[in-house]
Parts: sequence; C-alpha cells; structure tokens
Amino acid sequence: MIKKSFILITLLLTTLIAAIVLSNPLPQSIRIHEHSQLPMNSIQVAVITSNNALATEFVKLLKDIGVKNIVTCSDMSKIMNTVDVAILLDARDTKSVEAYLLKGKILIAPLKVYEETIIPILKKKAAILVRYANTEAYAVKLIEKLPNGRYAVAIHGVLGKMKSRNVLAELIKWSLKVKKLNHTPEFHSNIIINIKENQNIPTILAKVITPSNTGIKVTNIKYRPGTYSPYWKTVGYASWSSNDDWKPYGRLDIEHACNLLMEDGTPDMDWWAIKCVTEGVPGDLLWGSGWRLEDFWNYYYLKYYDDIYELRDYDPTARTNPITITYLEQGATISWTYPADHIDEIRCYSDLSEDKAAWWHNIHGVTFTTIKIAPGFLFTVSPEQTGKQRWEITAQWMKGAWPFEEKFKGTCVIEITFLYP
Repeated sequence: MIKKSFILITLLLTTLIAAIVLSNPLPQSIRIHEHSQLPMNSIQVAVITSNNALATEFVKLLKDIGVKNIVTCSDMSKIMNTVDVAILLDARDTKSVEAYLLKGKILIAPLKVYEETIIPILKKKAAILVRYANTEAYAVKLIEKLPNGRYAVAIHGVLGKMKSRNVLAELIKWSLKVKKLNHTPEFHSNIIINIKENQNIPTILAKVITPSNTGIKVTNIKYRPGTYSPYWKTVGYASWSSNDDWKPYGRLDIEHACNLLMEDGTPDMDWWAIKCVTEGVPGDLLWGSGWRLEDFWNYYYLKYYDDIYELRDYDPTARTNPITITYLEQGATISWTYPADHIDEIRCYSDLSEDKAAWWHNIHGVTFTTIKIAPGFLFTVSPEQTGKQRWEITAQWMKGAWPFEEKFKGTCVIEITFLYP
C-alpha cells in the first residue's frame, strides 16, 4: 500500500506548472522550431497566438510530450495547408477558422475559444454539437460532408487546463488517432426500399379499451416516393477523458458514436443509434496506487431539455458474454459487441415512458485491468428538428476491503445537440 504522504507529494509534483503570460505580439512571419527526434514526430502542430510568451510556453510543452514539428504564428491563414493540428489560443474571426476546419484539419482550443469561435461554426456546419461540464480543453475535426450539407464531426474534450502537460498530451494523442478520418465516401448498392408515387401506405389508428384512462401514441411514418438504399452512417463522435485529473483513483474515457440512418425515404422522421463506448482505467494500473475499478453508470436523458425525442430500443437488458447490441430499421442493421469477462452484473434502468436509457455495470471486485463497455440506444426525432439531450457517465473506483474500503466516484455530464438546417 502506498503511503498517503507519498501520494500527496506525487500529486503536488505532477500538477505544478508555471503560467507566464506576456503581451508581446508575434510578427506575422512563421517561425519553425527544430529539435531532436521524439515520439509523436509524425504530426505537425501550429501554435496560433499573438502572445509571444504564451507561444514559447506551449512550444516547450509540445516538445516535452514528444512533438517534433512545431510552428508558431499569429496569422492562421499562413498555416492553412501546412500543418495537421492547430492550437488556437486566442479568439479569432470565424472565417479563417472555418476554412481551416473545412479542409479536414484538427483544431485544439481552450474553452473560451471553443465557445466564442468554434461553436458558431459548428452550429452552421456540424451534425452534432457537444459541451462537457467543467471541461476546459477541446479538439474538433470535421470528418466528411453529409448529403444535407452538414459535416460529420469528431469532438473531444479533456478535463483540466490546456497548459497541463497531461491534457495537451491527451489532445495530441487523440489528434493522431483521428488524423486519417478524412472525407472518405461510403458506398452502397443494394436497393432495399422502392416506394411508388401511387403506393397506398396504410395509416395506423389505435385506442386503448382497458384501462380507459390510458392514452396511446401512434407515429405514422411518411415515406417520400423514390428508390432508397438505407444504411447507417456515423455522423459524429463525442469523446472525453478525465486524463490524470482524478489521480490516484483512475481515469474515465468515453468515445460515443452517433449513427444516423441515411437514405431512408422518410422526410419527417430520423432514426439515431448511439454506441456508448465507455472505458475505465484503474489507478493501480496507471500509477500503482492500489485503486481498482468498481462500477459504471451510464444514464441518457432524452427529454431532459426538449420533448421531441422518442426512445425506441436499448441494450443490454442483462449480462451475457459477449454482449451483443443490434438494431434493425428499414432493412439496415447496425450491430456491435463487447465482452463481459470482468462484469459481474448488468442492471438496466431504462424506461420507455420516461425516454431514458440507463445501465449500471458492476465490475468484478478484484479486477485491476482496463474495462470497456458499449451499451447502446435507438431513438427517433419526428419531425426532424434541432434539440438536445443530457448524458451522464459515471465511474467508481475503490481501494481496500470492507469495512475499511475507500471509494471515489467521477462523472462526466454532456449536453449534446443534434443540429438540423
């Protein structure tokens, strides 16, 4: 067991970063910073700021985490075609930032820049918009253009300030992972739906006989005449990491994929399938702290803000191995699995009447390994309109044994908007 005094000293040493911010402007020319071969040398990063001291500070941080190719500049237009990642530290006009994002480049920014500069762009261009509670560092990449003119988008948030070495390392690692997610078309050829102009599609009517005081809601699906080949398309990723902010307990990472049913011939309804990838890393594995992963809670409130979403399906409802999630709509299937080797129990607290998808995963009590789960839910929006939901993802870690056990619980709260033109 690690002594408390040692843990306190370690925490103080790992979180001590000096912040020196001066106001000397950079010249409009670009300055290249060369140094020795380091890890992460396959990516070129630009630091965009008019503050010379701030640029120098971030160059040092990037070198410390292993980035080799670093550019500093105060004019974003000068690095538009030359770098993979831009760290935008000062609020800018949206035109140059939008042009940069439309090239499929990765943009990293602190919370203020994300809210003032990037969110207005995403409201015009993106398929989803994400805010994380208490998160001060974001990374964004537009993946590909969708038929409705918007873009599939990957958004990543990290708990903690960007001047933290660990936070910046997490953002760069994510950038390396999504760098090759570019505008790649998805091909499909099997015709599944052929709706004729004069095809008579019945209208569904229903009423409740017993009990007489209970109403029933019927949604009739309207199809546009034509030939369609429905398929599921990932149009956005909402990812987040607690990084080392919950040291020595553990780390919570999420990578939620938002999938939309495309080419379904229904102008007044959309189907969405959310793959809720959630990863917990025990502190003992990361830092030898003795803390192990104990529980996951995944709660998704579809009508927390708006009353336009209907929960249609959810999985899992019990523990199997492997756990399989499958949704079939309009002849198109989306499916995935995840193992239950280290899961003792899954309790489903989902509720169709409340339009809430919810699970508790009880992790095996002696497990000191990383655990990944991926429950999922299916919902519709009718008519197609903009709205937002609240997602709450929690992990709990524990140390010791009853009656002397200690516990720590950390939660990520997400406000996610599904934007429509």
